[in-house]
Amino acid sequence: MIDAAGPWGTGPFTLTEGYSSINTRIAIMKTDPFTSAGLIESEDRSARLVLEANPSHWNHERGPRLQRVVFRNDLTPAQALELCISTEGEMDIVTEVSPADAARVLHSLYAKLVECDANRVLVGILNRSQADVPLSDKRVRQALNLAVDSQKVIEQGLGGYANPICALTPS
Repeated sequence: MIDAAGPWGTGPFTLTEGYSSINTRIAIMKTDPFTSAGLIESEDRSARLVLEANPSHWNHERGPRLQRVVFRNDLTPAQALELCISTEGEMDIVTEVSPADAARVLHSLYAKLVECDANRVLVGILNRSQADVPLSDKRVRQALNLAVDSQKVIEQGLGGYANPICALTPS
């Protein structure tokens, strides 16, 4: 955790004001084979977090492309989106716009929707350790896979803002 003003960092940006930390706890579901997840317990962020361009960053192709980035942690995602689509200069970037809000951004005079191929995966998890579930049978797993209409989930559930993948791990 970085809990004091920097400058900190060796990436394309350095942290010059504020702090942001996420406290997690490991939840162990099973010991053999080991299965766990990190659960977010709390988030501690300053109202503003400022990143300044690091001119000595080794990868000039990657960036930085902006001189200064200010994160406003004092706004809810809905407030940030509203400022972005209804004002000019108050909010420049809002990340993780839901498919339901994408149309609002597209119709805004002030905002532009930029899609990126992120590494988020929508996954259905099945408990394979239950004796009465025949998931050791390849045909059952294939049937479950074929039962999900991925394109329908993408079109109707995600507003068309997704790409199907052929495995549980994206490229």
